Amino acid sequence: MYAVVLSNELSTEFVPFVEIEADETTSRGYSLKKPSKALQRDLDEYRTRRTATINRFRKGRAVEQTTCDGDVSNGLRFLGWFKSHRDTSQDEAPIPLTLRAVFSHARLAEWVEQYLEFLEGRGLQWSSKANYTTGIINILSYAIADDGYVLTEERGQTVMEQVLNLRRQCDANATIQKMYRRRHKVYISSDRNHSHNAVLWMTPLYLFFATPHFTSPHLTSPHLASHYTHRSGWIGTTCSGLA
Repeated sequence: MYAVVLSNELSTEFVPFVEIEADETTSRGYSLKKPSKALQRDLDEYRTRRTATINRFRKGRAVEQTTCDGDVSNGLRFLGWFKSHRDTSQDEAPIPLTLRAVFSHARLAEWVEQYLEFLEGRGLQWSSKANYTTGIINILSYAIADDGYVLTEERGQTVMEQVLNLRRQCDANATIQKMYRRRHKVYISSDRNHSHNAVLWMTPLYLFFATPHFTSPHLTSPHLASHYTHRSGWIGTTCSGLA
């Protein structure tokens, strides 16, 4: 069991994204506001394990208090959704609202997937969803180290592996969003620079189509340059006209 815990902790070190204030404001609306005494005990124990200078169940050094507080906030967001927005029709029995009961449950990964769909419906950015899932993973590592944790699998994957899959997907989608913003900022910097950017980025394609081996009757190289200059510098728009 300890080997599993160490392996999981090693694989759950994700670089956080910068917080988006609008998403933080939205998430506070459904976050659990008043933890029960049992949940508060779990949260206190989690803080101790994460911030203690020495702890035999933790791989690596202690984290800063702000990092631990972020995990707790993410856990309370998830538990707030769990209490007020989750479909309970599949529950076989009431589930106590504690870290041990919820995060040790065999259906946790299924719930995390539903939670991410809920956040998608609220319009949250993928970077925020990635950060929130990281907090869930860190708390899951705490639950796995508990003596009463029962390791279960679904389709050959543990709960931790399934949640890690979701976290990687959030990260990949967040990276795509960031790439689009960077491309938009650099390529379309101002109306005044549209034609200039078009010439810079289309020069390689212009040279290719201007060579003798290009014989398309529909798109000569002067037409290409004219078309591109009048399309506000968008490479995708111009290339779609090449087909």
